[in-house]
This record gives sequence, structure tokens and C-alpha cells, in this order.
Amino acid sequence: MRTLGVGVVIGMLLTAEHRDASAQVGADLMGYRLGETWSGMGRAMPCRVDSLPARATVKVKDCWPGGNTVRLTFLRDTLFLISYIPGADDTLPPTAGEMLPAEALWNRRWKQWSIARFGEPDSVTTHSAGGSVEVRAYWLRASKFAQLGIVSMQRQASFIHVDLCGEIVAGVKCVSSWLGLRGTPK
Repeated sequence: MRTLGVGVVIGMLLTAEHRDASAQVGADLMGYRLGETWSGMGRAMPCRVDSLPARATVKVKDCWPGGNTVRLTFLRDTLFLISYIPGADDTLPPTAGEMLPAEALWNRRWKQWSIARFGEPDSVTTHSAGGSVEVRAYWLRASKFAQLGIVSMQRQASFIHVDLCGEIVAGVKCVSSWLGLRGTPK
């Protein structure tokens, strides 16, 4: 597996009110749909039991259907978080296109890719610190959250992380962090 020197964090945060149908974010990412059940589709996947932060009594199943590119998180048999990390399983050296600044990656590829899936973002921010640049885009729709973040450094491959989280299971809320979305107890 190639070691990625910089993080590109793409998280999508979808909450708030319903808008018209064309503005609603879908509940699927990388062929998986929020609300699917582990008992119906996850039994053959490699999974591990984990706890939500701050409350060890809330147990989740983190599953990787094939490699490290997609992670599915289930609570009480329901899929509520889909994470996509493009390039996580790459074994070849990064290409020149993977080493572009975060703003260039956002504008050349990830903006169009994410708008096709989630509609226009509600917010896009850029932050520079310590030689790295991070671009984050957020989508806020109904009880679903989406976040996309890209962090880049010169002469290093960027790390891209896309999350889709749904507050569809009682007792869990989706929160944004520097490394994408995560579920926490309500």
C-alpha cells in the first residue's frame, strides 16, 4: 500500500431542512446505501466491533467490503456511515495528477464529481497551515450529512476522504472532524 503523505479530507455533512427534490443529496455512495442492513448484505465482509467516541457502550461494526477504499459503519444492524478513500489500496508511486495542490484537485476533479452526487455544496472552505492546504466542502440535507476534504503538501500525494453519514439510527448524530464525518452518541 502506498503511504500518502498528505490528507485530503472530503466529508459531506447533510442535515437541515428539506429543499426541493433536485437539491436533495442521495443516500448512496460507492454502490452502498444508507439504511441497508448488515444482516442483509454485510455478513460476508471483514468487520470489527468498535465503540463510538465518548461512550464505550454504543457498539458499531466497521466493515471493509474489499480492501481499504470503502468503509461501512453499522449500528444496530443499520448502515449509517459510508466512507470512501480513493487510492487507499494503491501500490504504485503517485502520479503527477495526485500531487496537485488541493485547490487544483477540487476544481479539476472533485468539485464536478461531488456535485454530480450531492448537488451544489452548501459551503466550501480553504485553509492553509504548516505548508499544507486543505479544501473542505459540505452538504447539509435533511438527516444526511456529506463532507469532502482535500489536504495537500508539495511533492507529496494528496489524501482524499469522502463521507456520507445519516442520522437514521436513534441515539447517533453525525459530526464533522478534520478527518471527515463520524458518528457520536446523542
